[in-house]
Amino acid sequence: MSKELLISSTSLETKLAILEDDQVTEIFMERSDNRRILGNIYKGKVTRVLPGMQAAFVDIGLGRDTFLYVTDFFEDYEDYEVLFPDQEGESADLLTQAEGSPPMDAPAGNGFSQEPLLAEAGQILPERLDSAIDWDSYPLSEFPSMEAATERFGARILPDHFPIGVHQDAAVIPIIPSPEPQPDPWEEKTPPSRPPSPRGNQKNRRRHSSNRSGKALIGDLLHEGKEILVQISKEPIGKKGARVTSHCALPGRFLVFMPTVEHVGVSRRIVSDRERHRLKDMIRRLRGDNGWGFIVRTVSEKQDESDFRGDMRYLTQLWEKVRSKGDKLSAPALVYSEPSLIHRVVRDYFTDDYSVIRMDDEQEYEQLVDFVNQFNPELVDRVRLYDKDKPIFDEFGVTTEMEKALKPKVWLKKGGHIVINQTEALVAIDVNTGKFVGNTNSLEDTITQTNLNAAKEVVRQLRLRDLGGIIVIDFIDMEERKNRQKVLNALQTELAKDKAPSKVLQFNDFGLVILTRKRAKQSLGKLLCQPCRNCQGTGMTKSIRTICLSIHQELQQMQVSLGNGRKIQIRCHPDISEALRNGQRQILKKIEAMTGKAIAIKIDPSMHIEQFDLVET
Repeated sequence: MSKELLISSTSLETKLAILEDDQVTEIFMERSDNRRILGNIYKGKVTRVLPGMQAAFVDIGLGRDTFLYVTDFFEDYEDYEVLFPDQEGESADLLTQAEGSPPMDAPAGNGFSQEPLLAEAGQILPERLDSAIDWDSYPLSEFPSMEAATERFGARILPDHFPIGVHQDAAVIPIIPSPEPQPDPWEEKTPPSRPPSPRGNQKNRRRHSSNRSGKALIGDLLHEGKEILVQISKEPIGKKGARVTSHCALPGRFLVFMPTVEHVGVSRRIVSDRERHRLKDMIRRLRGDNGWGFIVRTVSEKQDESDFRGDMRYLTQLWEKVRSKGDKLSAPALVYSEPSLIHRVVRDYFTDDYSVIRMDDEQEYEQLVDFVNQFNPELVDRVRLYDKDKPIFDEFGVTTEMEKALKPKVWLKKGGHIVINQTEALVAIDVNTGKFVGNTNSLEDTITQTNLNAAKEVVRQLRLRDLGGIIVIDFIDMEERKNRQKVLNALQTELAKDKAPSKVLQFNDFGLVILTRKRAKQSLGKLLCQPCRNCQGTGMTKSIRTICLSIHQELQQMQVSLGNGRKIQIRCHPDISEALRNGQRQILKKIEAMTGKAIAIKIDPSMHIEQFDLVET
């Protein structure tokens, strides 16, 4: 499969499109007046604590308070010092002497990107390790009881909780007791151990009162006015404010650094067991006994120790810089912001699978060449400047695909079609044969072929439109079980190409397939469109006859209060005026007979079609 990345950049907005086999599969957009805040770190102030919801609202200066759930809050940052003072009080820095480590003031957009992609890092809490365990390798069915599973993993197992915040590219395998400590490769540069903290170490934190499940209560952890460091884990969507977490995560090229957990994970997309164990053992050896948490990213496969060492040093140094800045600022304040959209996407997507990057801005092109040259010089020759007169998105058909993505109906190649309806809570997708009549005499074959085509297009549209949440797909009913399984396999194969985490359920008794897809930002439709001024987003307005009857009903109610005026003036939309004079004239006659007064109609084009005013003159 050939992949290309197209970049269109102006002073007002930046747009990127991913093409797979010449088909547009994903679009990224960022406008100068509405930059993405996902992954930004803020110092916020708690404005409300809600014991009934075990959550709190935090003001971070966005105009709308953010939402912090109790399990997303971590209190003892002091237990996760990155730089430890030595016995004589001097700062012993593990990072500055390391060969290849970037300087402290390394600008955003260097080879060691500062973007904290929580979608890849996840928020893995000590008491929520059910989200971190690879149940495909360690199913609960292997254990005789939940107590046995709890004892095996050293954490409370909560399978009834949905794995929130864990990305497919950052899924991790269970914590397994480490073998005897290995020699630290930084031994010569390692400072003396940190003296015991008066508050206790990482495994002996402050105890709080808890509910029946054993979790700490929000009222014991937070109070109004408290200032805390939080990271955006979910951007505002619609009327919902952003969701934040104090479990910050900072990704680099090969690793994601998680300072508030001790876990070491490996991307699920690295399928070789030998490679997974090699990477995990290497990261554990490199981090030593510092208690840092790391996730090994997909691009780390077959990388050597020096790559991880440089990434690890930079990320731990960056975290110390973030904490230091946070200590100096007063809430609400921005502490850390992620780099530009171009650098984020290129760093996370641009691999050997991509044949070329094309961009139309010469200045951005030069910056991108420097950026790629830092983290993967072998791919620099694949970055090319597009210099034709025709806009790059028009040349490769991206603009046309974006226009189609705003419409509910999508035609399939062989004549069938799907209809996509997005609601507040879920996305409903209906599959129809449309113009497709099949190539055989079997109705089952025709239906199966339509469903197979639809399965592939559905996933493309989910990625293109960036739809998430609960998604219900109504495939055409198939009688044979093997055909249903074939369609389901096709759906899962396409979803495997998607970076967003998803989970698919089997066909249910109604012939529906239900899946979930992580939603971290607004969909393409929400980004490009606004609710219709006429229907207010419902898709419908009252019919003209309904509005005419409403005028009659309101005058009937006003009849008792009418005075001695000679006529009644109806001010309304031009369409309503036309209907009362022609198609609905019988309603106008009934109004005249009922009131005994002359009726004057005044046209007001500025009025909404459902609005009208009645005045006696």
